[in-house]
Amino acid sequence: KRWDSKKAEFLYKMALKIQESVLGCDHLDTANTYNNIAYLYKCRDEKGDKNRAEEYYLKAITTQEKFLDGENIHLAMTYNNLATLYLDRNQDDDLNEAAKLYFKAISIWEKKLGKVHPKIALAYCNLSAVYQERHQPGDCKQAELLLRNAVDIFEATLGEEHPYSAAAYNNLGS
Repeated sequence: KRWDSKKAEFLYKMALKIQESVLGCDHLDTANTYNNIAYLYKCRDEKGDKNRAEEYYLKAITTQEKFLDGENIHLAMTYNNLATLYLDRNQDDDLNEAAKLYFKAISIWEKKLGKVHPKIALAYCNLSAVYQERHQPGDCKQAELLLRNAVDIFEATLGEEHPYSAAAYNNLGS
């Protein structure tokens, strides 16, 4: 069955209305729904969706930063999600903000999950894409270094023949 983004949006908005009414805007469950709505808008490609996605990610981050430890893995995931939106939009200011958010997520994940974890390798791949898109001096070398680190992590945690390893090899080759 095909995913119906309109139905999903309706259901998320219905849940959000209840959560905001009962729990308030500053509640972690509400923040989770903000994140879900943002992801829906990020994935969908209708006019204005990317801006709506950013709005909901920022709401989620604001709430999470109030109530979660600054080194919480869920907060790191929301940083990562917003960074990916900025990378997708591929505008200079967005790319610089994406890099900052990826660094925040990576820092948290390294502390909580250790330096050798697939989430960190995926973030390295995404951050390398930021460097490849920015075209600033030294960015190509930094992108290559990040991809080599990602390959090492994927090989160590998932094996050489995992699709993530293959994607990292492909990115490193391009």
